[in-house]
Amino acid sequence: MKLVFLIVMLVSLQTSLLVHIHSMVGYVATKNLKYFKRFMVTAVSNTIVGITMAIIVVLNRDIVRLIRLDMILVLESGLIFVYMVFIKATIVMRILRRMKDPENYHISYFGKKVYEKRVADPKEIMTFFCTLPFTMIAGAYFVARLVNL
Repeated sequence: MKLVFLIVMLVSLQTSLLVHIHSMVGYVATKNLKYFKRFMVTAVSNTIVGITMAIIVVLNRDIVRLIRLDMILVLESGLIFVYMVFIKATIVMRILRRMKDPENYHISYFGKKVYEKRVADPKEIMTFFCTLPFTMIAGAYFVARLVNL
């Protein structure tokens, strides 16, 4: 029972860390108070979950030997893969939304849409392509380990 609880706490800590990093980047990029509040909540939850895990491990030292690290790595790679796909989907949805806005294009002499530069933000394009290797590596490891289970 304590082993399952420890593994659930570990996965929740990793998820919270990803949300924490996302909130920090969102706050730095937009200076929106919503991201700052989320950043502070995840900081407190990370501290509480970390202390709880440390107490469990200190009280039951043998529980660490029971954890199968290969399963934890599969969960981590799956979590990273899903997070990276979420980032990519968010970027694509933003660009598609801007493409549909009539302020971001005009009709050329030949009747075709010509998009403005502001449709694709350079930061978004750079983020999309810079996260591509991490997505491919985490996804490949996750799928390979799922097939070999």
